[in-house]
Amino acid sequence: NTRGGALFGDNGTYLPPTLIIQDEMHLLTGPLGTVVALYEHAIQRLCQYDGAPAKVVASTATVRRSAEQLVGLYGRKSGIFPPPGLDADNSFFAQRDDTRPGRLYVGIMAQGHTSDTATVHTASAMLQAPRALGLTGDDLDLYWTLVVYHSSLRELGRTVTMAGDDIPKRFESRFQGGKRSAGEVVELTSNVERHRQPDLLRQLAQRAGQADAVDVLASTNMLSVGVDVPRLGLMLVNGQPKSTSEYIQATSRVGRRLPGLVVGLFRSTRPRDRSHYESFQAYHSALYRYVEPTSVTPYSPQARTRALHASFVILMRHLAGLAADNSAGAIDDRAAEADGFVAELVAVAAAVDRSEQNGVRRDLESFLDSWRRSAADADQCGETLRFSSTSKGSPRLLKDFNNPGEGTPTMRSMRNVDRESVVRVLGSENNSKKAKK
Repeated sequence: NTRGGALFGDNGTYLPPTLIIQDEMHLLTGPLGTVVALYEHAIQRLCQYDGAPAKVVASTATVRRSAEQLVGLYGRKSGIFPPPGLDADNSFFAQRDDTRPGRLYVGIMAQGHTSDTATVHTASAMLQAPRALGLTGDDLDLYWTLVVYHSSLRELGRTVTMAGDDIPKRFESRFQGGKRSAGEVVELTSNVERHRQPDLLRQLAQRAGQADAVDVLASTNMLSVGVDVPRLGLMLVNGQPKSTSEYIQATSRVGRRLPGLVVGLFRSTRPRDRSHYESFQAYHSALYRYVEPTSVTPYSPQARTRALHASFVILMRHLAGLAADNSAGAIDDRAAEADGFVAELVAVAAAVDRSEQNGVRRDLESFLDSWRRSAADADQCGETLRFSSTSKGSPRLLKDFNNPGEGTPTMRSMRNVDRESVVRVLGSENNSKKAKK
């Protein structure tokens, strides 16, 4: 849609954005951050006004080596604002208050039991505790909803199954009088449709005793971003998350205003879980010290294959007058602009990773040559080259990344970075023959 250029000033018709606010910057790391960075470098160019780039304000609570990450994401140097100050107990970001209880972390590692048995016993006890302790009013509401955090959808599925079968049976056999039900299990995962998420957050805000109050919230890392429900105070972390930043972000969703209890359930058969359990106190006494450094590599060969040409196309369409879908064939008329954008992207690549600038130049020039050949071939056939075309047989410059046919493979999502691979499992007879060889 050619109207999309209005967001960036429509090539001088309007003023482009001059301030970009990036929240939760720690999420832009790994494959996602790598691909985002390539597109971000094009967006930074689109937002220039009188030669000056837009100001970027990025915020995060859990990050290390932020300067290197910001160079990778934006190709620019950064500064921390405001400065942290001289007193760690009273900075701009936080003030220590010993009069208010915070969040308590407890570690459990069951020996001689399966992980499912440990989960059933621990979750049942945590669900029953508010009733068994005789809590009422705000205290009952604070610990009524049990948030169970998982590192994978597979583990979450097992918990949901146990909440509907094993945990109720545990209530019947273990607790006498005043038993509570596990109730309906609510899921907060990437499988939840976007239009349902506001309703889910409103349901989480319902107090204990109300008809639709949530008893068990089974979640993945979807919980770590944007979920701010003050009444949540009880969490079971089912297995140590893969990174410390994820652990901090997830567990900080409970006890945000009132005292919170986080119970970590570790698997004795997993070396990493056992290590975290054995160093539980030291780890939690200096939690932010263990936050892993982040990394983005936007100009690595695999990243360039997926998105470098897309950044170049963005610049050509929005700054070189090729906005219309059927204007891809006019690339020869914009030779000066094309060469200029190649030079600009190479300069950004040099600022991010100087060792890759020659590869960036080579890939961009190769794509530009391919673009020109495609335009010439289409012209000889009496047709018009388009950027993308749904008409069968119509020449196009770009195609979906995993689809066959002509055109340069281009992603439509920044999250689906990897190709899908088909794996064929041989029969046991063939496997045994290969093992013998």
